[in-house]
Amino acid sequence: VDEDALDAILGAAEIQPGESVVEVGPGAGVVTQRLLAAGAKVTAVELDEALAPLLEKRFGGNPNFHLVQGDILHTPREDLLGADAPAKLVANLPYYITAPTLRYFLEHPPRPRRLVVMV
Repeated sequence: VDEDALDAILGAAEIQPGESVVEVGPGAGVVTQRLLAAGAKVTAVELDEALAPLLEKRFGGNPNFHLVQGDILHTPREDLLGADAPAKLVANLPYYITAPTLRYFLEHPPRPRRLVVMV
């Protein structure tokens, strides 16, 4: 894990304690750990059925962590956003899903105030 890259991601996200963050593609949870440590309330969306239980095991005891296992493009927005937009979106996306994911969050309100996307 490149600590400089993690620092850059967190720096770009400008996380404030208590902010809601949707993290798309948390993988093994490296960024998730840093988001939670910064005080974010994280809703992580993981497509991979093998990774989802590992994330739940690792972070499930943290009241600021919520896992949604599924495809971001087929996840009802209310499962992610509730009545309010997340303050931030942090995503690690494969190239082919980048544009559809950005449209998903930007075409209809509520919209995140900040997006940090790695492709």
